[in-house]
Amino acid sequence: LAQSLLIDAAAATLEATLARLRAVLPLIKSQNPQLARRIEQSSITEPAFALSWELTWYSHVIPDSTTVERLFDFFLAAHPLASVYLHASVVCRAQDVLLSTRVDHSEMHRSLGRVVEHVEWQSCIELALQ
Repeated sequence: LAQSLLIDAAAATLEATLARLRAVLPLIKSQNPQLARRIEQSSITEPAFALSWELTWYSHVIPDSTTVERLFDFFLAAHPLASVYLHASVVCRAQDVLLSTRVDHSEMHRSLGRVVEHVEWQSCIELALQ
């Protein structure tokens, strides 16, 4: 895994991982322009909120091992960029929470970091596969 799916995360710096993650915001914009505008209005220009998701495949924020196992299965079976699509779908599925978040960088960053608490994972996977 470290030589294939996790090669960017295993590098000496996070540059390659951050480069992959820069696709998250454009993907959100393509699926939900209103949500993307709200995130942009909050001065979120880099998807730093998704860095830990990418590095741990969500295992540090999901207490349910069955869900973590399902996500690992998805990541292992899907395209190497599937994680980026899933990050975008998680944010899109939490649109109600994010659209009600005050337009403020720290508030939006905090809300983005917590969206995993508000999503149904199977629907996120299905959206990521579209």
